[in-house]
Amino acid sequence: MEATIAEQRRSIGTTAVIAAVGAVAFVVASVWYGLAVRGVTVPVEPVFTGEETFGERFRIFFGWVVLTLPQERLYVSIAIVGFACLGVVTILAMRAVATDQSLSRAGTFGVVLGSSLWIVGNVLQLGAHRAVGSMATHGNPLPTVGAIFFTADTIDDAFETGAFAALGVGMLVLASATFRADARAWGRYTGVLGVLSLILVAAYVGEQGDVVNVLLLGLGVVVLPVWLVWTATRFSSPAADGRLS
Repeated sequence: MEATIAEQRRSIGTTAVIAAVGAVAFVVASVWYGLAVRGVTVPVEPVFTGEETFGERFRIFFGWVVLTLPQERLYVSIAIVGFACLGVVTILAMRAVATDQSLSRAGTFGVVLGSSLWIVGNVLQLGAHRAVGSMATHGNPLPTVGAIFFTADTIDDAFETGAFAALGVGMLVLASATFRADARAWGRYTGVLGVLSLILVAAYVGEQGDVVNVLLLGLGVVVLPVWLVWTATRFSSPAADGRLS
């Protein structure tokens, strides 16, 4: 009996630590990303007058891109930690949630799949951007560099669209499973997270870049960190008797 209690305490402590790391990672990465997009921590993206030649535009644009890549590698790597923590916390905590275990497993699968897709897409993009930076600074033909850059970004957008679609559906399924376990407040919040994720998917599909950036910032700075901390807190509550409430 004592061994079981000790194991439960270790599991609770592990979940809390992972949730805290994930929450901090999301906040730091999202704020940093927002500042970079606004041209606060990196040079502002160049605006063309229309008088430049095609070659001049390439040189100016990729000269700017090269300056942004070191910071991009850092905040994307931090965000990868956040999504990894999101998947792990979901796996650890959801076994304590629903009376309908099939819904709980399906929702957990959706969240883990979404987190994994986001990580894979961004790792691929980081690799492609590293190649772009190296090619742009070593005299490779800029049209070729541009083709690689825009292809990599398009592929990453596809991965992120799929990631948030899976995440949104997974959260909605978890919300449904949780209501059956009377974890209503947490379940409603989980449902809101799912809906916001699907709205973000629509913004990706509609190529609404400004809306995408606002939603990414809101999810990363507030919604996902709160979900992680709340989930870990409820999971570790002795009064919950092993269930979220």
